[in-house]
Amino acid sequence: YAAGSVAALLIGNGLPKERNNILIVMSVPFRCQQEREMGFRRVLRSDFPYLKIEERVISDDRPETTCEQLIRFFETNDHPAAIYNVAGANRGVAKALETVGKAGKTVFVGHELTNNSRALLESGVMDYVISHDFAGELTAAVRWIRDNLNGATAEPPHSQILVHTRYNCGL
Repeated sequence: YAAGSVAALLIGNGLPKERNNILIVMSVPFRCQQEREMGFRRVLRSDFPYLKIEERVISDDRPETTCEQLIRFFETNDHPAAIYNVAGANRGVAKALETVGKAGKTVFVGHELTNNSRALLESGVMDYVISHDFAGELTAAVRWIRDNLNGATAEPPHSQILVHTRYNCGL
């Protein structure tokens, strides 16, 4: 939920304060993707009411398929000011933007810092990658389990959301 809220804030702050459309790219309905979309929609409604979600493109998380679907979408719809990819296949979104000449001209936010998404950030095709501190999460989870086994009762630790740009995208 929070990751989607952060994505909406980044997109809302990155676009002019005028009516614009946003495209959401999703895949199968994983809970995390549904929660991201809910957080995204909530922040858009409350903080950026002039931004509208134009459509959702359902992807299979494969770059080739995602690229083809987006190119077809762009052929029949106005080009969105921003794309929020709650799913995988950031390379497919990037390839579609490059194909239609909109790379670097469309605010593009996705998830999970990988070698591929880092390259997209560094090239300027992607603006933001939202991720988590996986090593920190694993350490906290092991500590929480150990403490629980020793009789401690506490809520599971919360995960920190990280925002990466071309300036802080080292792996």
